[in-house]
Amino acid sequence: SPLYLSFSLSLSLSPGEIYKYHDVTHIGLTDLPSRLPTQSSTLYANNLSKLFLSMGKDNVHQVDLEDEVVRGSIITKEGSLLWPPPPVEPSPVAPKPVTGSAVVKPPEPSPFKDTLVSSLGYTTGLSTLVGLGATAPNPAFTTMCTTFGLAGICGYHTVWGVTPALHSPLMSVTNAISGITAVGGLLVMGGSYFPSNSVEVLAGLAALVSFINVFGGFVITQRMLDMFKRPTDPPEYNLLYGIPALAFLGGYAYAAAHNMADIHQMAYFASSLCCLGALGGLSSQSTARVGNALGMIGVSGGVAATVGLLNPSTEVLTQMGATALIGGGIGATIAKSVEITSLPQLVALFHSFVGVAACLTCIATYMHDFPHLAELSNAAVLKTAIMLGTYIGGVTVTGSLVAYGKLDGKLDSAPLLLPGRHALNLGLLLANMGAMGYFYNAASLGAGVGALSAITLGSGVMGYTLTAAIGGADMPVVITVLNSYSGWALCAEGFMLNNSLMTIVGSLIGSSGAILSYIMCKAMNRSLPNVILGGFGTSSTGGGKPMAIEGTATEIDTDGVASALVNAKNVIVVPGTCSIVSPSLLSRFLSLSLTLSFPLSLLPPSLSLCLQVTVCVQPVPSIPLLRSLNYSMKTVLKCDLASTPWQVECQAS
Repeated sequence: SPLYLSFSLSLSLSPGEIYKYHDVTHIGLTDLPSRLPTQSSTLYANNLSKLFLSMGKDNVHQVDLEDEVVRGSIITKEGSLLWPPPPVEPSPVAPKPVTGSAVVKPPEPSPFKDTLVSSLGYTTGLSTLVGLGATAPNPAFTTMCTTFGLAGICGYHTVWGVTPALHSPLMSVTNAISGITAVGGLLVMGGSYFPSNSVEVLAGLAALVSFINVFGGFVITQRMLDMFKRPTDPPEYNLLYGIPALAFLGGYAYAAAHNMADIHQMAYFASSLCCLGALGGLSSQSTARVGNALGMIGVSGGVAATVGLLNPSTEVLTQMGATALIGGGIGATIAKSVEITSLPQLVALFHSFVGVAACLTCIATYMHDFPHLAELSNAAVLKTAIMLGTYIGGVTVTGSLVAYGKLDGKLDSAPLLLPGRHALNLGLLLANMGAMGYFYNAASLGAGVGALSAITLGSGVMGYTLTAAIGGADMPVVITVLNSYSGWALCAEGFMLNNSLMTIVGSLIGSSGAILSYIMCKAMNRSLPNVILGGFGTSSTGGGKPMAIEGTATEIDTDGVASALVNAKNVIVVPGTCSIVSPSLLSRFLSLSLTLSFPLSLLPPSLSLCLQVTVCVQPVPSIPLLRSLNYSMKTVLKCDLASTPWQVECQAS
């Protein structure tokens, strides 16, 4: 839909007069409504006269009944009733010649085959669960698997009904909730007012970047939701959701102070339910703000329950509080300071913080538990979780940074199609698997940390090569996939630290992100492997003939564009499939700087857009209308395409 930019000028008009001033016609008529009947009658008479004149040739009136228009206009002729006219037979369409190979008929449905495939799928799933139960090292592992499975099912069913316009806020709130990785950092933190060793330093850094993600993510979500507010909407009282938050945190603090041992796990359960409610709340406009509030309550309750469970000393508690305040201040400042059109890429940037926190926490946990790792009955489970958390975290870090760079224009949005990139990615995967095998059998702390460092580096390179090979238009799907990755990394931390909150929230985010990725790919008529593999199967990688460009292109240079805009009565700017940026297009003619940008990457063009319009006009002596104009305007339009056209009015000074 077009965006109309108009400029209202304060000029004095003489009532009832029409005159010209500086080649501009000023119409001061005050009786325009009374002139409309005459005008409409004239137009109608003109149409009828043209119809009668068309019934003839060379100024000779002739009724040609073979003419469809004439035949449909004749009621009687020579006393015979000709109405209604016979129906017009459609022109026969010549069948298109079949070229190439014959049309392949779809295979006949096979109920037996379909049922067999479904049966084998259930067989595989149930056999896997039985195998995990048979090899479980302790009851805690089976309990954690139960928690993981049930939470994954909840996340799977939560996002199917999400409104497409809320895909971006949903990704933002899940990104904020994934900041539960702060719990992993808090569980390993120690020392005094400052960390006392490298393990505690890594844990503190993990908590710091997690809090940046938490605070910044919720602020981004709120700003995205504010884009949908209309002037006619009723007032909001979201601060009232502070009442259940205070009741939850206050009740937990009272129970923890009185040494009620079971309150910690129940607080974890309540926080998990709030996080689940956040995902469900973002499924519709009416509950989106409630969902954001529930997400804040859930993360706050989870952090509070972790601190209460640890019962740290005053010095360590001060260190934790300072970490949360510093990280939260950084995240909130960044989220509030960026332009609203940069929020989608900021979500991608914050995704990388989750990956950083996962890698740091996994390495710190391994260093912390290594002295007594051989004595643990679940050592194999612990090592597997550490490896997976490190690997997924590394992919998430670099993949998110590349997605941010492409969306923000810092990197070329075109796919980086390296020669043999699929073989390269396969080689990186095998190299990471080799490093995992070495880590699993590492006999010393140095060897284990070196293997984890190699996994981090290898997965980071793999995240870059995978994401760089994907074009900028597919970055929205990439962000949802990375969002899912961050959830699985959080799950790995939950198994590693035997923390139910991290497992539940990670499973919710991982499964919901995977389903959201599938939904977005389905809407684009693409498959998820096609997107993730970076143009796999397109003309850039296949041997087929590329699509031919048909039609005639009309070229126009900068001077032609400027001249057309100067002579135009109305200028309509139609947003296309990418940002329109022309800061100096008309500088030599109008000194006009016009910039349009909007998060089309994450907000479908058929839904809501946010346009940032900056217009600056300076005096131009060669154009009479602009001799005395000198004004500037900068505004952010918050519109829905259903209410178009939009009009921006500027008063001249």
